[in-house]
Amino acid sequence: MATIEEVVEEAKSHPVEVTVPHTLSYLFLEDHVNVFNDGDVLESHLDDPSYEFDTNAVLKTQSELAVENRYPQVKLDHSPISPLLNEIIAEKYERLSDHLITQRDIKSQILQRVTDETVVVLLIADGLGYDDVLGTPLEGEPCLVNGPTVTPVGYQNVVYGRDDTPLVNELTKRGFVRVRGYSYWDESTYNDLNSKVFENFPEVNRVRTGEEVLEDLQRNPIHNDRTYIQISRRVLDQQAHDGKEVRTSDRQHEISKLNTDIEQLDEILENQVDSHLIIVTGDHGVLWRKDFEEDMKIVSTNGKSSMRYARQKVGFDGRAKLIDAFGNTYTVFDYPYAASSFNADEAGTHGGLSYHESLVPLHFRGSG
Repeated sequence: MATIEEVVEEAKSHPVEVTVPHTLSYLFLEDHVNVFNDGDVLESHLDDPSYEFDTNAVLKTQSELAVENRYPQVKLDHSPISPLLNEIIAEKYERLSDHLITQRDIKSQILQRVTDETVVVLLIADGLGYDDVLGTPLEGEPCLVNGPTVTPVGYQNVVYGRDDTPLVNELTKRGFVRVRGYSYWDESTYNDLNSKVFENFPEVNRVRTGEEVLEDLQRNPIHNDRTYIQISRRVLDQQAHDGKEVRTSDRQHEISKLNTDIEQLDEILENQVDSHLIIVTGDHGVLWRKDFEEDMKIVSTNGKSSMRYARQKVGFDGRAKLIDAFGNTYTVFDYPYAASSFNADEAGTHGGLSYHESLVPLHFRGSG
């Protein structure tokens, strides 16, 4: 195993064939060397005396290293799915989707997985970031949030995907004739968003906890009618904004509670229907105060923005990206920039581009 620095040093004397644990690592490597996809192309350039390399060269390898090869072979010791992602997330944002599933791909991923299940459940957890579920049963696959890491964008990314058709419409075409909706939003919070996310649901049950969803399913069993269930549930977003100190153990407790609820949901459906599929994801992650505050660089936007983003174009003395999402243009701040400090009652923030905010899990569970 070799570090990026060691690969770069070796490439000074000859090309190197590099295997990586995740293809995102090539985006880091290319800042130091020429990265080639094709060995024949590299060979032709090496044989061409008129070709000038910008820097030294490495060759991608995405499978197991061959026993014999024309170049020395190295396995890279590198973990791009980590806070290291902050080094490239803004500069190479548009290219990350070549290496990661994005939120707007989740709908198609679900439709590819659905076969003859009796029940499909989609649970979108507000504030569920990938880093917070690492090493837990909910880890799943890292998934990139398309755009600003805010609730209205994240939820619509998941439900609508890459077109204007909500997931419920696609599943209805496949024979899911019954639908059930559960949402923690009441009329005072995200009422317009609730209407969009639960478009074409005849009724949406207002719930405050995961237990209320389970209780309703037990009171009103499904009885093998093909049914699509969509749940909006608050998880770590509440801890970020409710004015209390949030310890790592508090976050772990919330994740454990969510997993317990999903296990109980799995058991209830196992007893009620022949087969089911549960999908768990988040709308955005949370950049926790304890992870961010020491690195923060405060810059002025003349009061025209939230801490990590603005829902308009704003002047900004730092790194930011303009991103269009669902009819709005957002100024989204790169790590570690912020337009203000944390308020005394804030444990976390979101809206910008960072490892903690921009990666959410995509987890599948079911009876198969």
